[in-house]
Amino acid sequence: MDTPSKDSRVRNVAALAVLGVAIATAGYIIGRDSVEKQPPPAVEVPRPQPMPTPPITEAVMGRADLIALAADAADQAAGGVQVADWRVGRRFLLRMAFGCDGPVEKIETSGWSYNAEDQSLRVRVAGADWTETPWVQQRLGDLPVDSIEGYWLPRPWTSSETCPPPAPVPAPVPAPAAGDADGSGEAGKKDAHAAAVPAGAPPKALSPARTSSLGIATFSDPDASRVGQRRGRPLEIVQRVPPEQVPQSGGLQLVIEGRIAAIPGGRESVLCQSAGPYLRPTCLVATAIERVAVVNPGDGKVLGEWRR
Repeated sequence: MDTPSKDSRVRNVAALAVLGVAIATAGYIIGRDSVEKQPPPAVEVPRPQPMPTPPITEAVMGRADLIALAADAADQAAGGVQVADWRVGRRFLLRMAFGCDGPVEKIETSGWSYNAEDQSLRVRVAGADWTETPWVQQRLGDLPVDSIEGYWLPRPWTSSETCPPPAPVPAPVPAPAAGDADGSGEAGKKDAHAAAVPAGAPPKALSPARTSSLGIATFSDPDASRVGQRRGRPLEIVQRVPPEQVPQSGGLQLVIEGRIAAIPGGRESVLCQSAGPYLRPTCLVATAIERVAVVNPGDGKVLGEWRR
């Protein structure tokens, strides 16, 4: 038997090696193509977080809002319409200037006085009582209302919370005409009223009860607590105040806080009555007064407060 030569054995080994490489390569390609391709991993995008909704806060009603509230009610009353008021329950804060004429010797209704000797400041604020007012009783009928008290809003035609500018000084009273020196003639009669006011004196301010047509009232039923009810008693303050802290030309401020209420037996918040179709009505805004304070607007100091 012939023995293979050395060269033939080398060629056989090389051929087997090439064949092995070819088989391995083919297997790799076939295996690669048979494996299912995996999709790339998904990238998670964070979802936007919803912004928290801020709490809804109702604006506190002020002087201008209360005047507008009464104007709406007067307009409805003139047309014979009564509409439920959506503002019932709203908070209000009212500032009313008083004592604008400065210190007086004797306080008649509302105002203040100052004694420089003992440095005593006296403040008095008179409220209003509509319990026995005929037109209010007529409108309420037989509804059980024990008291109706509050405060007149001075100068309800303006939203200003400060004292009005000084009134113009009246002109001097002319001398009586010739032949009428005793004032008994026609010229003397014409000047009789003017002579009652000293020349150069500013006119005396009238109380809000005589000039206002808008009141802030609390309607109390017989079962209501009487804590805080004034029952005709004014607010009074007596304090020692150094001269440099005495109120100046801005007078003082009466601050009233509370909520708008409903008229007893109804859903409206304002009671209006006019003496005639061509006359301005008088209106009372029903309120639940929680705090009354007297403030010196010059320095913001609270001179006294009452809560109910």
